[in-house]
This record gives sequence, C-alpha cells and structure tokens, in this order.
Amino acid sequence: MLATLLAASTLFATAQGIGGEQVCAIARSTVYVRRLMDLPEAIREEVLRHGEVAEAGQPFQESDDVIIQEGRPPLPSRRFVLAGESNSDWFVWIDHGGFARHAHVYGFRPVFRGNAVTPELTLFADLEGEPCEAINAFLRGVWSSFEERGTGPAHRPVIDQQGNTEPGRR
Repeated sequence: MLATLLAASTLFATAQGIGGEQVCAIARSTVYVRRLMDLPEAIREEVLRHGEVAEAGQPFQESDDVIIQEGRPPLPSRRFVLAGESNSDWFVWIDHGGFARHAHVYGFRPVFRGNAVTPELTLFADLEGEPCEAINAFLRGVWSSFEERGTGPAHRPVIDQQGNTEPGRR
C-alpha cells in the first residue's frame, strides 16, 4: 500500500503559475527541478538566451505596466515556474509577463550530432496554452521543429484544456 502511494505521488506537481497555485497531473514519472539554476547547463543557457528569468516565486514584470524603482534594474519579464526530466526528455515551464501574460513550455530531447558519443539536450518544442496540458502533450510526443517549420507563432502548436493541438496564435 505504501509503495502504491509513493508511486502515485510522483505523478503530481504543484506549481505557482499564472492562475495561482496549480497541481499538474503529469502522465509519466518525472524528476522535478524547482530552481532555474539547477537545470542542466545547456537547457539553462537556452532559456536565458532571450533575457533574464526570475526564479520561481520571485517578483517579475507580470503585466505591461512597467515598474521602475530608482537605483534598481527593471524586473525580468519572465519567471521560471517548474521543470522536470522524464525518460531523458526535459520540460521547462516559464511564466511570461507583459501584455497578454501567458505561459511557455519548452521541451528538450537528447540528440546525437555527427559522431558524438554523448547526446546534446536540444530544444524540440515551444508550446503555449494551459501549461499542465502542454507538458503532458510534449511527453506524449507533440513538438514543432524550428528548423523545418520556422520560428514564428504560426508554427508553434497551442495546447487546449483537453490536450489537443491547434495552429499557433497570439
């Protein structure tokens, strides 16, 4: 009985996202990462490539009302919420403030390049929509190839509440 409870508990994650605290029912066993700085270096560098990201629970620029405090740098427009690794696939949930606040779920997969002996963690998906559904969709194989399909919003799948994909939009 205890083993069953422990196994079941690995399928749920609590995260502070756009709508307050959420409990995600993740479909696969996952090891969660609660701090951006604890991510593998390749993933952290890709997430930070577009600017600063506040750690989970830290202040960030939630809306398009820019708050500037004298003597302090502006707050980052993005905040780390949750990340995890499941069967070598990684996801990173980012809360993106500003006008039309929304969430991104980035999906990373190991890829062998050339004669490499060790795979590189490579960005495979940038999903928008309800984050828990986007995470599960990525873990089920939903992704978009930036090299083959472009990088604009029309090329990113949007995940609805039922986990269905539709063409990207903003």
